[in-house]
Amino acid sequence: MVFGNDDEGAGGRAAVRRRWLSRPVRGQGNAIAASRDVAVVIPARNEEARIDRCLEALALQGPAALARTFIVLVANNCTDMTVGRAVDAARRLGLALHALDLVFPDGGSVGLARQVGCRTALTLQPGLGYILTSDADGRVAPDWVANSVRHLETVDAVCGRFHADPAEEALLPDHIRPAAALEYIYFQASLEFESLLRTHSSTSRPHHGQAGGASLGFRVDAFEALGGFRDMICGEDREIIRRFKDRGYRVRHADDVRVVVSCRLDGRAPGGMADSISRRIADNDDWADESLLPARLFVRKGLGAAESQRAFHLGDPAEPAHRLRPSGLSREIDALTSVNARLRMARPGDLVRTLRDILASDMAADGDPPV
Repeated sequence: MVFGNDDEGAGGRAAVRRRWLSRPVRGQGNAIAASRDVAVVIPARNEEARIDRCLEALALQGPAALARTFIVLVANNCTDMTVGRAVDAARRLGLALHALDLVFPDGGSVGLARQVGCRTALTLQPGLGYILTSDADGRVAPDWVANSVRHLETVDAVCGRFHADPAEEALLPDHIRPAAALEYIYFQASLEFESLLRTHSSTSRPHHGQAGGASLGFRVDAFEALGGFRDMICGEDREIIRRFKDRGYRVRHADDVRVVVSCRLDGRAPGGMADSISRRIADNDDWADESLLPARLFVRKGLGAAESQRAFHLGDPAEPAHRLRPSGLSREIDALTSVNARLRMARPGDLVRTLRDILASDMAADGDPPV
């Protein structure tokens, strides 16, 4: 369903389609004006309490951005009034909204919902230039569309920076904060290590390193070349960005593309942010983020990339045997900080030798896995 001032007339037609799906399909939608070359895809499941705020944030985009943007809402397996609330909000705010009300027989996944939304957007607008994604419980900044598109004029994918909702974050128990602080420090050290191993990048250093579905953007040609999102219960956002980087596409982690995300504990995607927070509350030494490897494994992977002249980037999930816990992060922080200090002092062309020396002298360990 489309609401706005497109060729089909203000208000559009109120027609919500409901399908049983087991795989992504192309939808049949109302016409979208050719001037709208930016699609914002939002998956939603039982978000009647939050979808208004999500759409209100999108309505704050500047007039030029709104004139070229339409929204595809992928309501999947909802048992509440998510779609009705979204339709009412879009009409009130003057947004161009196409709402899908879908039921996946097996419950589906957020990856599948995002991909269905992207394919629908491409069907609705054959001349689409850019696809942006967000989440139904997020609130994008007023310049989110404009800044995303500006970056996508020179890169293939852009990853925005997300910030926790301050009101919800304040309600989280204090006992989880020290572990979260250690995780953040080690992540920053990991980003520095990555930057020291790469001579070319589409992102200035330092950068935030995040790759969350709450704020991703793609050039359509690159998105289609890689096949889009995969049907994953969670982690579809990081996976597609890893694929972009692995295939040599230009990816930028932009600090001026911002979104506020929820700290709620009743999430929708198993294994997502809400589950991670809940597990940490129950066990303050629950697993650290899966992208964080032990320092010696970072060095081994970095050496393998340097020896084969491949780009090194963070993001590959750690094998279960190498997952870290907060109680071990102080040791890893010290080790990786020392590695970074030596790499900063290395002369150009000495990267491989420096990494070999580090492994031989400081980080030798039996049973290291192959790179």
